[in-house]
Amino acid sequence: LSNVFLLLDIFTEHKGGRHLSKKDTISKIYMSKNEIFADAVNFYFFDGKQTVRPEHLRELSSEELALPYGKEGQSGQPATFPVQKYRDILKECAIKENNGTIYVIYGIEVQSSVHYAMPVRNMLYDALHYAAQVSEIVSEHRKNRDYGMDTGEFLSGFYRSDRLYPVHTMVIYFGARTWDGPRSLKEMLRLPEKNVFFNDYRLNLLVPAEVEDFGKFHTQLGGVLEFLKVMEDKEELADLIRRKKDLFQELSREAAEVLRAFAKVDIKISGSEEEVDMCRGIDEMMEDVREELIRNFIREGTPYDITRRCVLREGMSEEQFQKIWASERKIAN
Repeated sequence: LSNVFLLLDIFTEHKGGRHLSKKDTISKIYMSKNEIFADAVNFYFFDGKQTVRPEHLRELSSEELALPYGKEGQSGQPATFPVQKYRDILKECAIKENNGTIYVIYGIEVQSSVHYAMPVRNMLYDALHYAAQVSEIVSEHRKNRDYGMDTGEFLSGFYRSDRLYPVHTMVIYFGARTWDGPRSLKEMLRLPEKNVFFNDYRLNLLVPAEVEDFGKFHTQLGGVLEFLKVMEDKEELADLIRRKKDLFQELSREAAEVLRAFAKVDIKISGSEEEVDMCRGIDEMMEDVREELIRNFIREGTPYDITRRCVLREGMSEEQFQKIWASERKIAN
């Protein structure tokens, strides 16, 4: 077990230990909102279909698990070793089906940078939650003095009719670039040339750069992730702001905080604002885009009339255009 705890400590150090960074705190607050959490789960696991409803989500403690290790303590209960947990967000979901209600546990981990051991980390988290469920069931049997129908049930404390809730962990990468880390346990292994059978573990990974249809999101999360996807390309970012101006003019405070932290958008958010007009903060950044557009047109020899028409269409004033055009033409000559 010491190796398990060592791994947990290593993973915790990667996330900044028990003292969360500002980015960790902001992203956790945002993704903890039930409607945002449900939107992410529905996009990834159900192709955007509204299967998980915000009102059917229940927050679970992500701080501590008890890991059973087989022997019994003085009370007759299975002995456990308390494990301090460092999950970002964990919720239980009740999914309605024709034959009843199915309970599923979803966890979300937010990454601002690539974690090259993420498959092992998530696999460990999931395994610990399954272990915690087993421990809870065993404890309940012992508490009720229910010792099972045969030796196998008595010794394991877990009966053939007992069932666990599925645990699904997804990783949301709040970065603009492609995730270049491993996406499965197999990619982390040095395997022999001959085929060797083993049970692989794959990441459930959401990367903005790989999303093709943001229309499958049903909250502002889609706009936030699309912004992160194009944030390093000022021309594409300008086009996004123009197309979805209504969204970015009324962005929730939490979403604006995420973009300010991860996309490094310089925007002031007052303490009383519930909604933020991101367009105000982005206008200055767009000025740089328009100026660069003029420079590109001049370098390519684009005629004055075409350059003027294109730049004014992007929102630059006539006065500003004339000033920059004259300055850049002087430099070019």
